[in-house]
Amino acid sequence: MSTIHKMTDQEVFAMQQRIDQGIRLAHQRLIKRAIHDNLSLIVYRDGAVRDIPANEF
Repeated sequence: MSTIHKMTDQEVFAMQQRIDQGIRLAHQRLIKRAIHDNLSLIVYRDGAVRDIPANEF
């Protein structure tokens, strides 16, 4: 039978940091790939959905 490990506040914070870092890295890679492939990205800005060329990021 497995035991349940309750994470400490410090462990939770560290995990949140790693998740945030992964999201930032994925975002950077998405923009870099879109620029390389001369694509645009669909974003939600100022209450509207917009199609923005990646080279404007």
